[in-house]
Amino acid sequence: MKIQGAKRLEAIDAPSFSELFEAKKQYTQKTGQEVIDFSIGSSNIPPHPDLKNALSKAVLDDSVYQYSLSPMPETVKAIQDWYAKRYGVQLEEDEIFLVKGSQEALSHIPLVFCDPEDLVLIPDPFYPIYGVAPQIAGAKIHYMPLLEENEY
Repeated sequence: MKIQGAKRLEAIDAPSFSELFEAKKQYTQKTGQEVIDFSIGSSNIPPHPDLKNALSKAVLDDSVYQYSLSPMPETVKAIQDWYAKRYGVQLEEDEIFLVKGSQEALSHIPLVFCDPEDLVLIPDPFYPIYGVAPQIAGAKIHYMPLLEENEY
């Protein structure tokens, strides 16, 4: 049985990461040039050994296996301290929203801020979710090519 998706998804024509990977592979085979791929955001460089050791210890701690209904105060405080030190900015607790990664954040931002038919400006080239998320929210997109003649 084929499941029919929502009609709003019919207008979305964004390349999948597997298509981008295949295009990169074909380009490298054709030209012999290696492509630096920033598309998926998943590093192929292993984390520092200290981080791997800390993660290994945390996995064995049964008290960490629970949902958090709100951000832990020490996490919010660490974020506030980092922004104050790095940018000289004092963030209030209600200005901090924790997500499980940039992909989740980028996919939800247009759902919060865009109404159907709003216009979203997107630099091109772009990370795929920049184009897909506003379309899901019903917004119109205007791509802004980043070209040498525009001093990019």
